[in-house]
Amino acid sequence: MLGVVLVAARIALHRAWTQKRGHYRRHLGVEMSGSLRVAGRKQPVDIAPRTLLAEFLWSGALFTAAHGVFLWLLLAMVLRAPPDLPGLRAGVLAMATLQLLGFAYDVPSLAQRPFAWVKGLAERSLGRVVLVHLAILGGALLSFGRPHPERFFLVFGVLKLAADLASWLSLELPQPDPERPPRFAGWLAALAPRREESFADYWRRSAGRARTEALADEEPGDRVD
Repeated sequence: MLGVVLVAARIALHRAWTQKRGHYRRHLGVEMSGSLRVAGRKQPVDIAPRTLLAEFLWSGALFTAAHGVFLWLLLAMVLRAPPDLPGLRAGVLAMATLQLLGFAYDVPSLAQRPFAWVKGLAERSLGRVVLVHLAILGGALLSFGRPHPERFFLVFGVLKLAADLASWLSLELPQPDPERPPRFAGWLAALAPRREESFADYWRRSAGRARTEALADEEPGDRVD
């Protein structure tokens, strides 16, 4: 939760100092809908957040709060393994210190950072939230019928290690060519039913749209419709 708050603070400061247009449109795929009664009929209404900051806060805070409730129910009610308070205090202090040091390191350079950096930060933070979600589900399954808390947290350690190794490996992989789709993806697309637009044309069109949006995100100005 502290990580979500500090990432949101980075996003808010970057938006206030740079006014990049990318802050005023959706990026994280959060979808929320409701209904509005008009002339006696219900009309669907899109109520999803329309800025990166609101989108990140909604998804990050809700998922993290749900994780906390589920963990409390699982550890205290099912496994009957409440946290060791001195160890919990030490862990929270160490985590908060590292998070705040990272925040203090980033703040002086936020005004010079491109919007793509802030967007990537939000995406990686939500990725860690999803990682915790998978770890909770996997730990619950592994410890089902065998109430050993160590097995529960073993899943998180394995997933975290795998995620860190994958993030390091991704730095060495070549970036995809926007003008030429990957061969394997093209081969899979060839097995699908034929459509009016080829996969290569779709790839180039999508890459062109992504480049245009990325350039627009870096421009100062108001929200993008």
